[in-house]
Amino acid sequence: MPTSFLDLPRELRDEIYACALISPSGVISPHLIQPRISKAGSPKASPPPSSTTSSSSSSSQLIGRFRLYTNPPKSCPIREFESGTWRDKHPYISLSLPRTCRQVYEETQSLFWEFNTFYFSNTNAGVIRTMKMMGQVSSRLITSVTIEMDCFTESTRVISKTLNVLASRARYGHFRRLTLVWDEDQFKRLMDLARQIPMARARQYDELLEGFRTGESGGRFERVIRLPEMVGQRGREAEACARDLHFAFGGKLFWGDVLGWESWKEVFPGET
Repeated sequence: MPTSFLDLPRELRDEIYACALISPSGVISPHLIQPRISKAGSPKASPPPSSTTSSSSSSSQLIGRFRLYTNPPKSCPIREFESGTWRDKHPYISLSLPRTCRQVYEETQSLFWEFNTFYFSNTNAGVIRTMKMMGQVSSRLITSVTIEMDCFTESTRVISKTLNVLASRARYGHFRRLTLVWDEDQFKRLMDLARQIPMARARQYDELLEGFRTGESGGRFERVIRLPEMVGQRGREAEACARDLHFAFGGKLFWGDVLGWESWKEVFPGET
């Protein structure tokens, strides 16, 4: 009879590790826990009701602590997570298990990073700030990122810098896949910008495309754009906008789950 966790067969331990460290949705949404000011006047992270992940320590910068949600909500107010009902609706993953002992760490060290995609939207801190707060060691372990694009937020305005940061993680770390996602509402807004009325909005559209072009072109990672399927609504404007995005960004472009463009060539039904 097993007398401790490590006496269990490795296959059973692996199943437990997967349940504890892999998001059921395959997605992780990191939300920064704002530090509170201690009595001594220095920032101190608020203690969570249960284990929270944080990056390795550093003497040169403030390292952030994050809540890693597995079912990213549209609005994710950290202050409200003490409610049991709210906690049930927005489950999260803790990285406490790998820290229990050296053997567990060695058996789980790549599991969380390999099988979870980090998901960013306008409700969390964004790619650049999150990776900076995580520190070099942790952020270089991320393998996949998805960004929910919003035409009127910082994520669009700093896309070139974001691509450079991710290219660095691809060169010196394990990063290998970036997916940009527009929902139907945001894609329609993007088409409005492309119409170039008024001119100030046209500049936003051009700046986005230029950001794709000037972002690190040598980054060795897969690039994917996902647009809404828009069955029966995909007119010439939508097709032109998709073409602009693909030619600026490269990689693959999907309408829903259907491949539309790949390596600067349009893919027609039946070709794949």
